[in-house]
Amino acid sequence: MIAFLVIISIALLTLIVYALHKFQQKEKEESVDRNSPLPPLPLHQTLDDAVSDKDRPSADKDWQLLVKELKEGGQIRQALDVCMAAYPQMGAFKQACVLLRAEVRDARRRGASPQESLAELYRVSAMAAFFHEKVPGTPVIPANALKNIKYADFHHLLMPYKDLGYAHLKLLTPTDLKIMDEIWGAPNNHRHVREFHEAAWSQVLAHLQNQAGTP
Repeated sequence: MIAFLVIISIALLTLIVYALHKFQQKEKEESVDRNSPLPPLPLHQTLDDAVSDKDRPSADKDWQLLVKELKEGGQIRQALDVCMAAYPQMGAFKQACVLLRAEVRDARRRGASPQESLAELYRVSAMAAFFHEKVPGTPVIPANALKNIKYADFHHLLMPYKDLGYAHLKLLTPTDLKIMDEIWGAPNNHRHVREFHEAAWSQVLAHLQNQAGTP
């Protein structure tokens, strides 16, 4: 009996010594890991570092990069402000429509009213048509000439859905039109924006003539 107890005691002592040894070894390894220098963090290059002067985007493209960053960060309203600052460029109108369309979808998904974003989407599409639509008998404004037009001078123009309709608003999608019909009903007319705002369009042409130096 005594011999059996001695054997058990020796076995327990052996296990304790082994466990203590493993614990000390683990502590030593963790201590080395804690004291080792961290690997270098990845460096994020700035635009100036990553892009050469030859390949750097032009000033006209900078606003698009900013819109993309704001959109990816969920800052839709700030992205819309950037688009507005780039009006009346067609690309700015298109980007704004994409952002507003996303707001409309989100509102409908949440069961909220999309009225405000939908109205803004309609207005942006109408303003795009005013500056860019190819209407028989009216000139097409070159992109370079558009940059010299102050959008603020025409921002006040009213775009009534019932009177203008949407047949000539090329930036609206079939889904947009379906939602507008559901919420606002069918329009009474479908007119070209330039014809509806004939006086304002004449103002644009006069401005272009002055820029060109023609009488």
